[in-house]
Amino acid sequence: MLEALFWDHNGDFQSATAAAAVALIGAIISAVFSWLSYKNSVKTAERQYIMEQKKIDANLKAKARIEWISGVRDKTSELVSLLLSLQKEKTVFYEQWLEIEKVSELLKLYFNSKMNKKVNSEIYIEQNKIIISETATSIVLKENNNINKHAYIKKYIECLVELYKDDNYKNISNKIRFYHDSINKLYEDNFEYWMSHEQSELEKIKNTPPEKLEGEDYDYVAAEKNIEHYQRKIKDIEVSLTNYHKAIDFFTTVISLYLKIEWDKAKEGQ
Repeated sequence: MLEALFWDHNGDFQSATAAAAVALIGAIISAVFSWLSYKNSVKTAERQYIMEQKKIDANLKAKARIEWISGVRDKTSELVSLLLSLQKEKTVFYEQWLEIEKVSELLKLYFNSKMNKKVNSEIYIEQNKIIISETATSIVLKENNNINKHAYIKKYIECLVELYKDDNYKNISNKIRFYHDSINKLYEDNFEYWMSHEQSELEKIKNTPPEKLEGEDYDYVAAEKNIEHYQRKIKDIEVSLTNYHKAIDFFTTVISLYLKIEWDKAKEGQ
């Protein structure tokens, strides 16, 4: 069959036919390569499109997360600043409290999560102190992820606000001031008595049973006992104020760690 194509009946080679055949084969090969090249170009374009879409999606997610981080940071800073202002003597409580309630509610929206009895039993207030269980502490202080943190952070915000309600901090501070003033008054009242007695005499009087004392001696011993009582009260109350400071410090630590993890996610386009 091929002989009939390329040689005539006289046995002469048909160069024109051969050239046409070669041209046809070349055209077919060229068409195949063109089709393969087109197919490859389409696949490359599709891959590039998918990559671009992923990049766009990642950028949008990162942008949204960064805006979210900024919102949490700003509201946290605002709430902490407002709470600290309640520790100042000149601050009018009720003027600040409405703003505190507003800001705290906005901040809690960032950590929207259903509360349950378990969370309520793991974070609560007792004797002017926020109590947080070991389990809750281990969760909110996790350094590798923010899983399960929302409910605990939201509850902690509620407790932090409750801790400061009714001007509690200043009420406690006023008690300390009252006891200090009372001690100073007792010192003033007993000053002349102390000056008129030797230290050894004072020790002897203090060690005498109250029922055997009378007059100035009795008043002196009573004043000394009151001073010691007030000093113990001051020490106990100062622990309460320390708990207020620790509560805010712990909260800022939790939020800082939380935002660091979120920022790392944003950098990865998550």
